[in-house]
Amino acid sequence: MRIGVALLIPSPVKEELDGLRRALGDGSLTRIDSHITLVPPVNIPEQELDDVVGSLRAAALDCTSLELLLGPVQTFAPESPVLYLDVRDRERVVRLRDAVFVGPLQRRLTFPFYPHVTVCDDADEARIASGLIALDRYEAKCTIDSVHLLCEGEHRRWDPIAEVRFATPFLLGRGGLETVIEVGSYFVPDAQRFANEGWHRYDVQNGVPEDVSHPYAMTSRQGAVVVGVVEGTISGETIHLARMIVGEEIRRQGIGHNMLNRVLEYGRQHDCVRVTLRVLVDGPLGFFESHGFSVDYSLPNWHAGRDFVQMRRTL
Repeated sequence: MRIGVALLIPSPVKEELDGLRRALGDGSLTRIDSHITLVPPVNIPEQELDDVVGSLRAAALDCTSLELLLGPVQTFAPESPVLYLDVRDRERVVRLRDAVFVGPLQRRLTFPFYPHVTVCDDADEARIASGLIALDRYEAKCTIDSVHLLCEGEHRRWDPIAEVRFATPFLLGRGGLETVIEVGSYFVPDAQRFANEGWHRYDVQNGVPEDVSHPYAMTSRQGAVVVGVVEGTISGETIHLARMIVGEEIRRQGIGHNMLNRVLEYGRQHDCVRVTLRVLVDGPLGFFESHGFSVDYSLPNWHAGRDFVQMRRTL
């Protein structure tokens, strides 16, 4: 696998930078989103992917949200024909990079590490000169709260395959084998495998709404082992719980209870006023009712010839 590690620039600054990159003629606009590179492209065996994500998770534990000021536009010419946005207060970015630049991610660099956001790669002299003049006072502020692992795919397109949040994981059960709940926009690879295998094994569908404007994914771990996953969406003032799986060997130990409570808390943090879910009529209705849910309406023959109900709870 050809991978890299980066800090992706979030919206709405991302869309603003897309406009700058398009105006400057950046040829990589369709291949990678605006970002700060922490680890340039490196090839690793696929079996090392979980170790790489583990390294990112360890590095993220010592980091909090990065409040960054980007700009003005500068250039690496004549050494490299690149226009970029400078990153102010870069010391914390450098520390994070040093923390992730280990093991299979470590590699020999052509140039020393310097945090920046490229806005035009492989630019000619005239474009560089014009860009420096036109954007000499450009600045943008953004807050970055996660680090992403990217993978190169078809047409040399770089897409994220793992996100690790900087926020301290939700910790449960101090004193014994601690359980943490990690929150992201999607699962890291080992959690995705757990979800796929669990969903296939139990052959249960709660349903995913069409509007996936704000997906979330929560992973419950004991040590490095995934013991449960939750995923769903946020749409307007509603947080929807689409799927929840707890490892068969770890059930009746409060994992599902804690993950559901984390979903409720996450919904409140995002100004939601209700939480919804769909469940089999002969499924765990009692579990959800014990957490304040009630049946909203029936869904006869809703999926695979089986009857479901829509449940809801006010936050």
